[in-house]
Amino acid sequence: MPILLAGGIEISDTDILALKSDLLDPEEWIRAMLAGKIANCQKRLDAVWQPILAADPGIESMPTNINSRIEVYAARPDYEDRAARDAREAEERRAENIRRLCAAAGVPEKADEFVSRGLSWNEVADTLSQAGP
Repeated sequence: MPILLAGGIEISDTDILALKSDLLDPEEWIRAMLAGKIANCQKRLDAVWQPILAADPGIESMPTNINSRIEVYAARPDYEDRAARDAREAEERRAENIRRLCAAAGVPEKADEFVSRGLSWNEVADTLSQAGP
């Protein structure tokens, strides 16, 4: 079984004492908390992806086991984990903000150039202000 946290989690003796003040078995509580989080993430993932797979004419059958379905979801080229989604959404926001800035400056045709160069909003604002009216 793979270990998610290969670096481990260190809990100091005083942290254990604090946990034991409220919990009968801190280790069991941590395991139950993690199991609950995993179950909730599996449900959300399944709720998003099961309809996508059901609508895909290239999918002939879907596994009945949740773990097998998650492997199918994650293997798809259109699957993004949280880090990838956040990065894509940040890039989309950056591009949209640059397009708005260029439109407000009267040079909407420059937006795609600035976006493709990877300039930040501030860099675009500085470039536009240096160019003058």
